[in-house]
Order: sequence, then C-alpha cells, then structure tokens
Amino acid sequence: MTTSSAHNFEATTSAFLLGHTPAQQNNKYKAYASAVDKALKSFESTTEWADLIAALGKLGKVFSSNAKSFNDIPNALTVSKRLSQCLHPALPSGVHLKALDTYRQVFLMLSRTQNLAKYLFLYSAGLFPLMDHCQIKVKSELLSIFEQFILPLGPNLRPALAGFITALLLALEEGTEFYGRAFSLLDQLLEKVGSEAFYLCFWQSVSGNPSARLPALIFVNTKIEKHKKGSKNDSNSDDNLLASFCGGGNQSDNNNLMLQALCIVAEDSSSSPLVQRHLLDFLCMAIPLNSKWTSKQQLVDLVGRTLFLVLRRDMSLNRRLYQWLLNRSNDMAFVSLPVNGVEDSTDLAFFKQYALPVIKSAIRDYLRADTVVEIAPPSMGTLRREPFLKKTQIQFPEVRVCRLLHYMLDRPELGQLVLEEILPNLLETFCLRDLNLLKEFGGECEAIDPSFENFAESFIIFKGNESFNNIDGDGDQQTRRTEEILKNFNSLLKALEPNFLWNFFEKLFTMIKTQNDVTEENELNNKYLPSFSLDSDCQSQKNQLCALFPVMILYSLKNVQLDINEDIRSIYLPKLLKHILVGIDLSSSSSSPLIIENNYVAIIVVCRHLLAEINQNNVSNVFESLHNNNKGESNNSARSSPNRTEKREKELAGEQQCVESSLEACIQTFTSICNWYIKNRERDRCGVLLAICLLVRDFADFPFYSLQPSLASCSSLTDSIYSSQQKFEWLHALIAAIDPVSWNSSELLIDRTDFDIRAKLLDLILYLTVRSFQ
Repeated sequence: MTTSSAHNFEATTSAFLLGHTPAQQNNKYKAYASAVDKALKSFESTTEWADLIAALGKLGKVFSSNAKSFNDIPNALTVSKRLSQCLHPALPSGVHLKALDTYRQVFLMLSRTQNLAKYLFLYSAGLFPLMDHCQIKVKSELLSIFEQFILPLGPNLRPALAGFITALLLALEEGTEFYGRAFSLLDQLLEKVGSEAFYLCFWQSVSGNPSARLPALIFVNTKIEKHKKGSKNDSNSDDNLLASFCGGGNQSDNNNLMLQALCIVAEDSSSSPLVQRHLLDFLCMAIPLNSKWTSKQQLVDLVGRTLFLVLRRDMSLNRRLYQWLLNRSNDMAFVSLPVNGVEDSTDLAFFKQYALPVIKSAIRDYLRADTVVEIAPPSMGTLRREPFLKKTQIQFPEVRVCRLLHYMLDRPELGQLVLEEILPNLLETFCLRDLNLLKEFGGECEAIDPSFENFAESFIIFKGNESFNNIDGDGDQQTRRTEEILKNFNSLLKALEPNFLWNFFEKLFTMIKTQNDVTEENELNNKYLPSFSLDSDCQSQKNQLCALFPVMILYSLKNVQLDINEDIRSIYLPKLLKHILVGIDLSSSSSSPLIIENNYVAIIVVCRHLLAEINQNNVSNVFESLHNNNKGESNNSARSSPNRTEKREKELAGEQQCVESSLEACIQTFTSICNWYIKNRERDRCGVLLAICLLVRDFADFPFYSLQPSLASCSSLTDSIYSSQQKFEWLHALIAAIDPVSWNSSELLIDRTDFDIRAKLLDLILYLTVRSFQ
C-alpha cells in the first residue's frame, strides 16, 4: 500500500469513526480537510525534532484559520496519531509544548459543540501518559489543559476516567508546586463523576500502574486525615468513609477491587519502602482487623501479603505493621515505642482475638499455595543497566516463613504467639516434602507390622494437592530448597530456648490424646489442626495430624542440630520420650480414638529413634561408678561418707534420672500393651506388641540395665513369675502373653501369628536375662 493510499484509508476510517463521510461535506469543508491532509504529510518528511515543531506549526495554522467556521477535525485519527508521536518521551520539551498548543486548539474547536467527550478517546491515548515523563514547564501546561477542557466534561469523562485519574495521580508529588493543583483536580473530579465511578477507576490505576501507587496512597491517606479531624472519632463516619473508598456502598465487586489493589501493593517487592509505608498507614486508619466491611478471607489475603513486609527489615514498616496488628492506630505514643524488645504495657487482647487467627490462616494458605517468589534487585537509580547489576533472588515459601517467624521474635510478645500457631503447619510442610523420609519411616514400620500403610502411598494429600504432585521437579532446585529450609529452620531454633521444640512436641501429643469430642466450634479454636486437609471432616483432619506427629519428631531428629546444647540429648529428649510413653495407654477406656493401631506402631518406632539419640556416655559413667561403689562397699564401708553418697544421689537425680524415668515409662507401657493384647489376640494388635518389644530390647542395650529378681534362683520360669512381687508386674504381663501353661493343653489351637508373637516374647525374655548378667 502506497503512502497516499494509506493516508486516504486513514482519512476514510477517521470519517467513519467520527460519524460523517466526505460526501456529506460542502466544498469549503473539503478545502479545510485538504489543508489538514497537506499539513499532515509534512510529518512524513521530518528527520529531526525541529522539523516536528515546524510540522506542528503548519497544522496549528490550519486549525486556527478554520476555527471560526468549523467545530470538528478532519482525518482525526491521523491527527491524533501524529500528536501522540510528538509527545514521545525521547523528544525535548519544546516539541511537547508545541504539541500541547496544538492539542489546545483542537480541544477549543471540539468543546464549542460538546464533541470533545465523544472524540476524547482519540486524543487521550497520547495526552494522559505524558504526565509520567514530562518536564516542569510541560507539566504545568498539561495541567492547564486538564483544568480548562478535560475536567468540565464531568460525567462524560467516564470512558476515559481511568487514564485521566492516572495522569492526575502522577502529578501528585509531595513538595512540588503541582501537588495542590493535582489534589484539587482529583477532588473536583470525585465530585463530578461520583465516588463509585471514581474509586472504581482509582483502584484499577493502583493495580495496573506502579508509578501511581505512591501518590494514590498519599491521596487517600490525606482524605482520611482530613476526615478524622472533622469527625471526632465517630465510628459511623469512619464506616461511611471506608464505604466511599469501596464505591459508595457495601458492594462486593468494588470492595474486592480495592483489597486486590492493596494486596498487589503489599507484595510488590520492587517498590520503594515509602509506598508500603503509606499502605500500612492506610490499613491502620481505614481497615482495622475487626472491620465490618471486609470478610475473613479478604483479611486473610491482605494479612498474608503485608506480613512479609517484615522481611524487608525496615523499622518504620515493622512499627506500622505491629501498630495495625495491635489496633493502636489512634495511640500516638506507640510511634515512640521501640521495634525490638518486650513492651509490658502492650494489650494483646485484640491481637489474640482478631489478628492471630487471621495470621494463622494466611500462612497456612501461603504454604499450601507453594508459590516461589522472585525478588527483584533493589533500585540502584539507573534505568537500563539495572537488570544486569544483580540477579533476581528466588525465595521458597518455607524459607520465607522461617525468616518471618525469626524476625517477628524481635517483639517476643507477638513473635512467640505467632510461632506457636504456625509451627505445626510449617513442620507438616517439611515432612510432606521429604518423600524419602516418609518412605523410609513407612518401610521401617511395615517391617514390624506388614499391615502398616506406607505414609507416602496412604496420605490423601499427595493425591489432591497439585503443588506436592510436582515435588520431584528440578533436582538442583529441590536440593537447594532443602538446604535453605534446613539452614533457616535451624537458625530459627537457635533464636529460641533449647527446649522449645521438644516441649512443643509434648504439648502436641497431649492435644492429640485429649481431643476426643470434635465439634465445629473447637475445630476453629484448635491451635494444631493440620494445614493440609482435603476432607472437611474434622475427624479426618486429626487422624492425619496424628499420623504426621511421629514423622515430625523424626524429621527434627534428623535435621535439627542436636549438639548445639548438651541438655538436648541428656534432658529434653528423655523427657519427651517419657511423655510419649506415659501417654500410650491402650488399656484405658479413655484412650484417644484418634490413635489407631498403625499410629501406635509409628509412635513407638519414633520412640526408638528418640532413645537412639539420647546421650549414653554419662549414663555409662554413672553406672560404672555405682558398680564400683557397690563392689567395694563391704571392704571399704569405713571410708564411705555421707558426702560421697550425696554426690552419687545428685548424679542419679540429674541427667540419669530422666533416662531412668523413661525406662520406667517404657516398662509401664509394655505392661499395658501386653494386657491389652491378652484380652483379644487379634492380628491387628500384633504390630503394636512387636514394636514395644523392640523398644524394650533397645532399652536393654543401654549400659544401665539391671533385671530383678534373678531367674537363676527359681526352679522354673513360671514359678519365678507367680512368686514375684507387685513391682514386677511387667514380667507377669510378659509371661501371661506367652502363656506357657496353656501349651500343655492338647485342646488349645494357637493361631500361627499368635504363635510367632509368643516365640518373639520368649526370645525377649532370654535376651533380657542375658543382658542382666553382663
């Protein structure tokens, strides 16, 4: 297509779009249109910016000479395109000013017949974006055009309202001479088009234009401050103001649009901290966590984005975030409070009631979404070279949550509460991501009990959660992910007391044991519900939690740095082992229905891992000392002193007492399971009995084991059992499970599985006897 034919095509298209055809025009208008076309052709031969000014001058002369005779623009499509090209950012301000002068002439002609609103879509495409890159003189002239021609259009502006609002926001710069003019234009525009249309386009501009976010938040914050000064803390008035931001009423679409825009601002890691600072100011003043204008899910989405602002390590951001979470926006004294440290005067009632449940739900959803975040490098003040200066940083969701919990410990009164809520969800994520651990642990349990369901195959979470179906993705990335998770998780634990994690497991096991009755109310109040639940039934959720509990402990034993504190192996692990063993009570009618036979097998197996990690060196030393003392007591009784006895008792009462109490708990549990098995020798109960037998055997390998009474002094094994004292009840239960008396009966038919169990129990007695003499 030649240049002339293309030009004629644009002229015909322009005439069609504007509602008239060349055949309808008189000769004088045709001459006017021909002059415009001739002026437009001069743009085709421009080689430098001075030629553009000359071409704009020719076009302007045509318009000025025909302004009194005509009120429209021939070939408007081409005219608008040429004017837009003259507003290119690379051109100097002289060209921009000349183009704006031509725009003024065009608008002056169109405004006389109220055709400007009809044709504004052609000219706004180049005019509105100019505000983002123009110089001061150009910006002043552009605002004058807005004031003189665009703003008077009023409601007719709605088709171009979003672009016009964006242009005004880009002129709203604090400390400049244009701030007042731009703010006044926005206020007048709000009155002319109405709050519903205005804020609909306003929040669309915030979502789609990063440059408009800071001035937009400045505008709404200023509106709120002016409103609060005149309302005198009237709650109804505050609700009305928030309603106006949402579009003038409780309209879900506009409300969602506003909150979506705020979420986009919060998670924009490349933006300046100043933008997010104004965002938090807006949240503190307009959207408290007990707001009636937002649903719980909307608050969850919003809190989920704003929480991670803590990772920016900006004190001003942290202070505003805590101010919002504590609902202390009207407390001016809070501004002077330090970001770090404990504040005894802080009222946590609001935080526990409103903020904490929302935070838990937000991080649970974040971990479930499994979104890998790419953090852009911070701005270095350059334009085109910046992407080459630093690489984009990839952050995994588990790593970000660990860092979030770590940084929130700067305020212990808040950080501890959040940590206790989030840690179960975080540990579940770790365990479900470690497929090798699940398979190995499931195989270990299955070796004891063939009916045991392997974790990696039985968890319904792997069938329904798409994020975990792709867990075997890029091998290098998965390795890096695992390393970063372990690094940040151990860093988090180092910031806590050494016993925190193991005390947490004690509380978690107690919760599993005591949660018998399930209702919707206590489901919502339950701190340790699993984050990965595909079944709406709460009982199913808790069964999953019970199944994951031993995996959590095993994961911690394998990945947590146990040697950073010597008390972990000598005190805290034995204490946890005892707590779990005491909680296993199958003979009790109040036993938790959450723990089925497979779960008990897994729990006992993880107890074996706990025992393996307990420090045996001190145990061996103490009992070697006791053995030497007892051996020389008859010969050296005179040299025995109360001081030495007291020292020995202190040693036993210290670290070794924890291990001894674990042994006592194991014996009690062993007795309970034997009695439970004797009542009904079913095949499903064999796995639990075999598991506890292996645990007792592991205890026998500990260097402090001593079995009484001596079996050698009895005429038969049966006689020794039935003549012993009450404190050997575990031995009674063991022999009763073997039931050697019934073997003499020819009428008794023993199941093959039960026969194997009896044989292994007899082997256990022989092993214990041999170990007792070593």
